[in-house]
Amino acid sequence: MHQLPLPDSNSASALLREIFSHEPAQPPHDDAHSVVLYGAGELGRLALDFLIYVGVTVEFALDRAASDGDLLGGIIPVYRQEQSPCLDNHLILVTTVNVPFSEISELLKKRGLKRVLPFYDYALQFADRHPLNNGWFSGPLTIEDQRNITKVMAGFEDARSRAAYLQFLAWRVLREDWVFDNAIVFNGDRFFIGPIQEILSDEECFLDAGAYDGRAFLHFLTVTGEKFNSALLIEPDEKNFLSLQRTVKKLPQEIMQKITLLNEALSSTSGKHAFAQGFDFASRLWDIKQNEVEVFRLDDLKFPVSFIKMHIEGSEYEALKGGLTHIKTHRPVLAITVYHNRDGLWKTPMRLQETLLEYIFVFRMHSWCGTGAVIYGIPKERFHNKNVVL
Repeated sequence: MHQLPLPDSNSASALLREIFSHEPAQPPHDDAHSVVLYGAGELGRLALDFLIYVGVTVEFALDRAASDGDLLGGIIPVYRQEQSPCLDNHLILVTTVNVPFSEISELLKKRGLKRVLPFYDYALQFADRHPLNNGWFSGPLTIEDQRNITKVMAGFEDARSRAAYLQFLAWRVLREDWVFDNAIVFNGDRFFIGPIQEILSDEECFLDAGAYDGRAFLHFLTVTGEKFNSALLIEPDEKNFLSLQRTVKKLPQEIMQKITLLNEALSSTSGKHAFAQGFDFASRLWDIKQNEVEVFRLDDLKFPVSFIKMHIEGSEYEALKGGLTHIKTHRPVLAITVYHNRDGLWKTPMRLQETLLEYIFVFRMHSWCGTGAVIYGIPKERFHNKNVVL
C-alpha cells in the first residue's frame, strides 16, 4: 500500500508516469471451487448469490461483527475469524470494499492465510456466464491510452480529483492501493458530494438512470429537503423495478405525484437490446443474450433535466452518446459512474470534458478495489455567487 501526499499538478504527472512505466497486472488464476468469504455485508450477499449461480461452493463467511447463529442470506454460517473452522488452504474472497484490499490481505496473510483475492477479481473467470464485471484489468496501456489519460487528468482542477483518478488508475493498471492524505474514500456521499449539495436548488429536475430500488433517489430527497420540481427514475430490471415501485409508494402523495417511473434503459439508439435480467445490482445491457429490454436515447426524452445521476453497469458511455444534445441544451449537473469497464479509464470522462464547455469536472472514489469511481460535472454558472470548495 502506497501512502502519498495530496498531489499538485507536477507530482500528479510524475505519479502518472510511474503507472505508465510498470508492467500492468494480470488477472489471477485460481480455479478453486470451494471458497470462504471475508465480509458478510451487502457485497457479501451479492457474492454469495453470484457464487451459487456459477456453481461454486461457499463454505462459510468471516465477519468482525458476526454473532452466534448468524447466517449469510439464511444459507451459510458467519463466524468471527477467531471462532471459524480451520482455514488452511481455503481460498479467501474479500467481499468488502470499505478499506484498501491490501490492508485486509496483509492482515490475513500474517495469520498464515496465503490464498486471498478480491471477490471481483475471482469473478472475472465467469464473465461468459454472469454479467458482473467489476474486476476488470486495464491490460497494457497504448500510447493513445497514455496520451488521453494524461489529458483527462489535466481536466481536473482540484487535488482531490487528481488523487482519486490516480487511485483508480493504480488499481486498474497495477492492482495497487494508493492512499493519499486528505483524499477520503467515502461511500456515504456517493452522487451527492459536498460541492453538489451546495449548488442544488429547490427546482431540480432529477433523472436517475439505473435507479435500482430507489436508494439514490431517497438520498436526493434527504439532501434537498424533499424540495424539487420533478423526478424521472429509470430502471430496466423487472425485479428491481418492482422494488423501486414499492419504495415510491411509501412516499407522501405530494412527492409521489412529481415522480415518473420507466422500466426501460438508456442507450445510444432506440429499440430493443439484449439484457441480463434478474441479477440484482449486476443486471445490465449484455450482448450474451438472456432477455430483451426497450432502450431509448436521452436526446429523445421530453424531460427538462437539471441533474443526472447515471449508474448503469458499464453502458454510461453509450447512454451519453445518445444524450449529449439534450445535455448541452439543459446543462444539468452530472454524476456518472465510470468503474464498470475500460471506458472509464479515459473514454467517458474525455467525452464529457471535450463536449461540455464551461463545466467543472470532479473525480471521486467512493469505495476501494477500483470501484465507486464517479465523475461529476457542474456547470460553472451554478457556482454564481457561491463560494464552493472542491
